[in-house]
Formats: sequence, C-alpha cells, structure tokens
Amino acid sequence: MKLAARLAAALLVSLGIAWGLSWLPQGSSQADPVFQPGGAGYLTETNLVDALASVPLDLEIASANLQHGVLSVDLFLPKGVSGERFVYHDLYGLCSFSWNSTANVNHLLVRVLQQNAGDRHSKELLLAMEAKRSQWNREVLPAESPVALFKSELEKQGNFSYTPLWMKQN
Repeated sequence: MKLAARLAAALLVSLGIAWGLSWLPQGSSQADPVFQPGGAGYLTETNLVDALASVPLDLEIASANLQHGVLSVDLFLPKGVSGERFVYHDLYGLCSFSWNSTANVNHLLVRVLQQNAGDRHSKELLLAMEAKRSQWNREVLPAESPVALFKSELEKQGNFSYTPLWMKQN
C-alpha cells in the first residue's frame, strides 16, 4: 500500500510540475529576428541560409559564412555568361541586405567565381569586393537601375579587386 501511495504522490508532483511549466512564456516560439518586418534583425549561423535565400540574386551562392560580424559570400557565375549586369546587381543586393536588413553585419566580403576552363571541378576568381557598413549610402537604388549606376555606387562604397580574367571578359 505504501508503494502505491508513493507512486501516486510522485505522479501528482510530476503532473503539477508539467502543468506549471506549461504556463511559462515560451521565448523560442517567436519568429527569427532577421525576418521581422520594418526593422533590422540579427543574422546568425542558424538563420543565414534562410536569410540569404530571401535575397533576390541572379547568381548562385557557392558558399556563405558569418563570423564576428563579417559576412563572407562566394557567388558562382556560370561559364559563358556575360556577367557584368548580374554581378553588380547581386553585389548591390547583398550590400543592401547586409546593411538594411541586419543589425549585426558590419563587414561584407564577396568573391565572384567562375568554372575553370581546364577543370570543371575547380573555380577561378573573377573579382572580389570588400564593403563596410560605415561606408554604405542609405539610399536604395531601384532594381531596374542601369548597371553603370550599380557599379559606380558600389565602387564608391567598397573596395574591389579585379582579376585579369574579369578584365578580359568585360
């Protein structure tokens, strides 16, 4: 009889604890802060993929990494595609996303890669861009702006390195 009473008491205490915990507010049930409308949120390793998938890009993302406020993105330009329009539009889109939609990205590093002519498994660097939040012009260009406008705005606000391969193609 004592064993049955002890089991019943343990069951009642367990049910009481479970019921009490159900009344506590749930902090993780809110939406990811980077996706909150109307403001900048925090980009993290857990929401990086979903956040970058929401950025309208023409080029494929080969890789992305976020560490200590530095967002690094590799974009892949398919072989044979004249890339100037796609590249500058996507670079501007990544800058706009990084500075206007996040609160914790302070530095953006982007490399644009292309498949190597001799080896289809290796990639060649076409260009690289480094941009900082402190240099960003808050005015957002419309998506249908000419390529020259995207390029000039980006070159004013970021540092570019062009390879001879990029210079030859464009």
